Amino acid sequence: MIGSSWQALLQTRWWKAHIIPMGVDMDLFQPQSREEARARLSLHPTRRYVLFVANPSNKGKRFDIAKEAVDLLALTGMDVEILPVFKVPHDQIPLYMGAADVLALTSDHEASPCVIKEALASNLPIVSVRVGDVEERIAGVNGCFLCSQTPSDVADKLQLALAHSGPTNGREAVKTISLKETARRTISVLEAATGDALIPAHCVATNRGSRPTLCGCAIRVSTQPAPVPGRMRPQ
Repeated sequence: MIGSSWQALLQTRWWKAHIIPMGVDMDLFQPQSREEARARLSLHPTRRYVLFVANPSNKGKRFDIAKEAVDLLALTGMDVEILPVFKVPHDQIPLYMGAADVLALTSDHEASPCVIKEALASNLPIVSVRVGDVEERIAGVNGCFLCSQTPSDVADKLQLALAHSGPTNGREAVKTISLKETARRTISVLEAATGDALIPAHCVATNRGSRPTLCGCAIRVSTQPAPVPGRMRPQ
């Protein structure tokens, strides 16, 4: 699974190439109460928070640009703070998305960044540079803006996003790349390639929130917990 920015190259070289983006867990990432999320994280109830989901020490993520942009907003008198989130369990990220006002992505390079899709599923406004398939993902989504990789333009677009009232329509935009849908597409491509039915169609359709897993040479959808080391998963 790769970013759709590779599509033109793949179709030039291999006409039967299929582009399947990484799916987003729509059950884990959902809109939630900002007030409750901030209370759980002990964040200020009225301050504006710009979420940055990456390690600031990773130079390729360009935290310096996002931080300078937020500093520019603070100079206007806005009570705003950048909120870098890293080294936390993945299942805690939705809580931070629920607490934040906007997500900022200022990376030098990305392919198909999961954090963008997760923010969309959470109906969180987004300000991002034009990398990977971000432009495609946020097209037509209210409260989401593309920016150039300069602090001044990031600040301008953050101001627009922060002025957006209410949730975005991002969740609607990513419903076609949920884990269930990308699992279905992956299975369909493999079945077409092998000529074999790898899994009954109803299994993907009825197992809500299930994930595709590799098991031997077949793909199946499993809702069972991960096996305990040393023990085999029941067949």
